[in-house]
Amino acid sequence: MNTSNLSWIALSLVIAAIPLERASAAMNCSEPVLSGEWGEEAVGTSYFTKGTYPSVQIRLNHAECTYGPEDTEALLELIVGEHEQDPEWNSPKLTAQQMRDSVRFQLECQLSKSPIPDPITLEPRRQGVSLDAFKKMNCNTP
Repeated sequence: MNTSNLSWIALSLVIAAIPLERASAAMNCSEPVLSGEWGEEAVGTSYFTKGTYPSVQIRLNHAECTYGPEDTEALLELIVGEHEQDPEWNSPKLTAQQMRDSVRFQLECQLSKSPIPDPITLEPRRQGVSLDAFKKMNCNTP
């Protein structure tokens, strides 16, 4: 082998290794970065049930990571830590635990979908129901 061939081989190995190193350093799926934005979600179909609820649109900023229902608790803690003090999170009718449970059920249901919605819409003020009930309604809140 001549020097030119060895140079090309060495250069191709270096070039091939750089993207792998950069990708693994940039990806840390164990600590997802979340961003959330408040809005209003229209609900109900009849005169008596129509209304709007504050909703938070959550985006998981690590698109190259995969999430599922098993990540519900970890993501819930991040979401609650970030948004629990927001005025939209408070409700005169629901306790903090009821709101947390409602968001847990909604989040687990959304994480069960394939693909996971982007953004994930969560309504903390909606009365929590069982996860089975959410799944029967195709993960839509009642």
